[in-house]
Amino acid sequence: MPKTPPAGLWNASIVAGKAEIPFKFELQRNGDLWQGSFFEGSRKIASTSGSYSGGTLQLRFENLNAVLTATYDGAQWTGTYRYNRKNSREYPFHATPYATPAFASSPSVPLAGEWEMRQVSSDPSAAADPRNVLSWR
Repeated sequence: MPKTPPAGLWNASIVAGKAEIPFKFELQRNGDLWQGSFFEGSRKIASTSGSYSGGTLQLRFENLNAVLTATYDGAQWTGTYRYNRKNSREYPFHATPYATPAFASSPSVPLAGEWEMRQVSSDPSAAADPRNVLSWR
């Protein structure tokens, strides 16, 4: 394991239930101080403090009341993201060196026209009220 993991951009994800949520992640280092940032589109959400000690990176996001803890194995980061609330869960975190997403070269699907998004859950209240079935148009 390298003494000092690299800073820079990473392709990261957090797993919440059955959903894997991908996002761009940036690590910056200034001496012993580390900062991590999530990207929500072009909006950057930075940690308020961070450290790397004993092989563990810890980033605090005071504005989100959350902590990211991860280790670097020489190729990728693995760890957890958790909110600092009673009975809060830990969400698995994973990051690999950043690569621009590749887009398929197959013909694109036409999106012009009118579309509807319908609820597909087994929520019994939705069946009782047909207005709840159509959730977006």
